[in-house]
Amino acid sequence: MDRRVREWLATDDARVALDRAVREIKARAWARGLSPALVTRNGFAGSGPAVDAEEIRSELVLFIAENSSRLAPVIAGESRNIHSYLRYVFINHWIDKTRTPERDPRRYLYRRTQEILRGSGEFETTATQKGRAMTFSMDPGSRRIPPLCEEDLKAVTFPHDRLEYSSVNRKEILLSLAAHFWKGISGLWGDIPVWIDLRDFVSWIGLHVPLACPEVEGEDPEGEPFVERVPDYTYSPETLYFDPDLVRLWAEKFSRRLTPRERELFFLQYGKGLGPGHMARELGYRGSSGPEYHMTRIRDKLRFFLADLPWLSPDGFNEEAYHLFRDAVLSFLKKGLSGP
Repeated sequence: MDRRVREWLATDDARVALDRAVREIKARAWARGLSPALVTRNGFAGSGPAVDAEEIRSELVLFIAENSSRLAPVIAGESRNIHSYLRYVFINHWIDKTRTPERDPRRYLYRRTQEILRGSGEFETTATQKGRAMTFSMDPGSRRIPPLCEEDLKAVTFPHDRLEYSSVNRKEILLSLAAHFWKGISGLWGDIPVWIDLRDFVSWIGLHVPLACPEVEGEDPEGEPFVERVPDYTYSPETLYFDPDLVRLWAEKFSRRLTPRERELFFLQYGKGLGPGHMARELGYRGSSGPEYHMTRIRDKLRFFLADLPWLSPDGFNEEAYHLFRDAVLSFLKKGLSGP
């Protein structure tokens, strides 16, 4: 375990932060209907509010220990909101560990489809306008459209008479279904190529393939046995993969770390798409070496800043979160550059 984390865990500050984080994690896990399988000793038995706080605390401490090198820079910092950081990273860890075909078929299907489409040469992928989910298309010049309603989904025929969940997860099947659905929705828009929200695609599959979670035996707080269905929650990728408010907060903090000249250059390159030569002329440099020197420093700062952040670091990179981060930085810089 990282020395800084080990020393921190022995402090009163750590006890207070962990106590608060556990309370918030328990509340969030119940509100989102997360499977208790991660923290309970008896699998699916029990439900959100019945999960013991000590079990959450034990799992949280284990998570911190196993990821100490990644968490150390944040834990060892001077942040007063370490409990919030721990809540966010642990909730996403909880979701990731319980996202399996058996425990959470809908979310597992979303993530698998996301990875397959990104790696396919047939499809273009990008974030939604709010940066909270992924969209895909077979034409990079496609039009953005509003979220689809159930009537739209039902208007696209399903090309298989019967398909089980185990089969629909196969790469070739998902690619074939994605192409069929994209062509069908584009047809509804007058054969105009459109961007498809991946959530709508998964919902369309759900109309024809069982995506419900399994029924499991449990017992109520009084010890009476009952059979429940593990929650098949309302689909909400913005809570599954990253927290947009936290990403925007990090974007604001990063923008403040840039010098005035670095802010100008960052905006010119990533906001306006200018190259070193154009940036040099824009800012009065004699040659492109001036902007290139500063851009190297900016990239180093960015790499260091993102190195240990969930959803933005190389270990847990999320494309939608990064697009939101970049756009938020540009928004903050634009306000600053246009200010008095």
